[in-house]
Amino acid sequence: MAVIPGDGVGPEIAEICQPALVAAAARHQVHLETSVLDWGGERYLREGAAMPADGATQLRAYDAALFGAVGRPDIPDHELVWGLIIKLRQELGLSVNLRPARSFPGYLRRTAETLGSAGGRAVRDRSSTSGPDPRRGALYC
Repeated sequence: MAVIPGDGVGPEIAEICQPALVAAAARHQVHLETSVLDWGGERYLREGAAMPADGATQLRAYDAALFGAVGRPDIPDHELVWGLIIKLRQELGLSVNLRPARSFPGYLRRTAETLGSAGGRAVRDRSSTSGPDPRRGALYC
C-alpha cells in the first residue's frame, strides 16, 4: 500500500490510520507492506512539483493507497490540489470521494431525523471527475 501523508493534518491522519489498517490486515490474514511516498508541499518546495510526473503510473504498482490531506497556506492551491490529488483522480479514473458523517442526538434535529432511517449515518459524495474543469476546458461526465 502506498501511503501519501501529504500536508497539514495529512501526516497525522496517515499515522493514525496505518495501525488500524495493519490490524485489519492481520485479522484477515492479509500481508500488508507500506511504502511512504514523499508527495506534497515539502516536495513541491524542494523540487518544484508535488509529485513525480509519472506519479499515477507509480501508484498503479500498488494494490491500495492511503492519502492524508493536501494543501498549505504558503503554496497556491493549483500547485498542490491540482498538481497532486486532482491530477491523480483524473489520471487514475477515480470518481468518488466519500466522506462519512454521523449525527449525534440533539444536534441538528432535522438532520438527525432525516438520517434516522440510515441508522444516524450518512455519506457525502464529493465526486471529482464530473462537472466542468476550467483548467482543461472540458466537461467530465
